[in-house]
Amino acid sequence: VVDHAAVEGNDVTGLKLFVGARGADHGSDNNGAAYVVPGPISGERWLADETRLWKGLDGDSTGYAGATVAVTDLDADGQSDMVVGAYLSNGQRGAVYLVYGPITGGGELVDADVVWAGGYDSSNGNGAKLGYAVVGLGDVTGDGQADFAMSEPIGKSGTFSSAGNVYVLAGGESLPSNLAYAPTVISGAGSNGQAGDSLADAGDLDGDGTSDLVLYGELAARLFFGPLPSGATTDDADATFGSGLDT
Repeated sequence: VVDHAAVEGNDVTGLKLFVGARGADHGSDNNGAAYVVPGPISGERWLADETRLWKGLDGDSTGYAGATVAVTDLDADGQSDMVVGAYLSNGQRGAVYLVYGPITGGGELVDADVVWAGGYDSSNGNGAKLGYAVVGLGDVTGDGQADFAMSEPIGKSGTFSSAGNVYVLAGGESLPSNLAYAPTVISGAGSNGQAGDSLADAGDLDGDGTSDLVLYGELAARLFFGPLPSGATTDDADATFGSGLDT
């Protein structure tokens, strides 16, 4: 089952299609996979025939690697970098994997260039579901580099359970493997708001030269104009669309 796909046309080697298949079985049921399909693309293509296959963790049954996929160029080398989310990995804690381009072959996601692991809320027994949403962004931090974001909608924020957290990581920098050191975090303002249920690059809506971010949480879409603050809650959004959740 194909769950998510992203197209990148700026790669120096031509157009590529990045495909996630969370239900793929590679050593375990539904451990999932992500595929890089080079162009030109025409007619019928079978993912089983693709050699640029990145498998979910063996033994991570229903980890759902490839449930979300994004493309960006974090190191500004003109090559597409692939971000893969596996939000049910490791007991629903979730995980996100970054594979730098050029991606000329396949492998195991456990061997990705950077791996981020989601957390666990002992107060309610829930995993954070890191990687539920991932998105490649323009420059939302104001440093001139492409960025990307990932979310854990069941993550805890302070004393708020399932408030949700969105982590924005800046391109052109050394990326922290521990999200506690992420340079930009937007958290839900109350329990059960699940901030980061979905994420989107909003482009440059205010025309200031930096990209903007939209996240969904607390029953509303929240718009944040770039450059983003280093720390914020959903209450700090520049615009809110929807009914919102009484926090």
